[in-house]
Amino acid sequence: MNGPVSEEVKCLLDEILPKWGDGVVAALFYGSCLRTGIFLNNVVDFYLIVKDLTVYKSYFIALLNKLLPPNVYYVEVPFNGNMLRAKYGVFTMTQFKKMASNNAFHPYLWARLVQPMRIVYSQNVKVENAIIRAVYTSAITIISNVAPFFKERFDLRELWLKAFSLTYKTEIRPEQKGNIVNIYNDNRAFLDYLAEQVLCLLPYPIEKTKGAANDYYSIVINQHIRCINTIKWFCRIVYGKLLSPIRLLKSLFTFKNALSYGFYKLSKHTPNVVIPEMFEKNLFFSCMYLFLTGIRRKFFK
Repeated sequence: MNGPVSEEVKCLLDEILPKWGDGVVAALFYGSCLRTGIFLNNVVDFYLIVKDLTVYKSYFIALLNKLLPPNVYYVEVPFNGNMLRAKYGVFTMTQFKKMASNNAFHPYLWARLVQPMRIVYSQNVKVENAIIRAVYTSAITIISNVAPFFKERFDLRELWLKAFSLTYKTEIRPEQKGNIVNIYNDNRAFLDYLAEQVLCLLPYPIEKTKGAANDYYSIVINQHIRCINTIKWFCRIVYGKLLSPIRLLKSLFTFKNALSYGFYKLSKHTPNVVIPEMFEKNLFFSCMYLFLTGIRRKFFK
């Protein structure tokens, strides 16, 4: 999870970290820019882990983080004649650990943490180890909640595609078709290794068989457990879809450039978007217009 970082990442961290001072204990770099190495015309994703909510000068903003973590922020930084864009979520370590575990009903972090990420800043080795443990916890959590869907034999590709599909359904996400497949293909070796380590830890009888191209797994799970698991996922999806607009509204209080970011993301995937003049001067109505336009054009999945 450690390693050299690009000049683009260093530039963004130089902009982000000073704003939080000594309150930051770790910064994580993840997402499409890490997978592809392409920063231009993309948004770089980070997580900041802070000591506690006292890093917030505003009680109201701290309360928002406490009620619905993480608070998400957006920055734009000039770089070599271009513009770097980044968004980052802020958690306390306690929130981060809980949301990576089965104690979190909504799988906001599960699928994100099992994908490769890089620790680009940490206060000490103890913090790094806590983050690594959270990653393994999220892997156990997501696989144990997805495995009951498989009644017949399955391979690791089917397991991960099902896992990402289910977690994506719990949010209103601006994802293009095929993105889930790309995530697996780009990180296949890492994800398959992670799954192999976790499957043997599940409290169910599992049989592994060699295939011509892939290894296959068969799992024996009680039908009652399968039924309860299906109901839980249905509730997660409904709850998550309702939660997504609330997260969007919350971002109006933390994004300094909420309208710029919303327009950038929408125009990237759905061209020729123009905000009516009557909405341009009001941030709330502008963002609502972008959100509803995205729904109408099937921008969100």
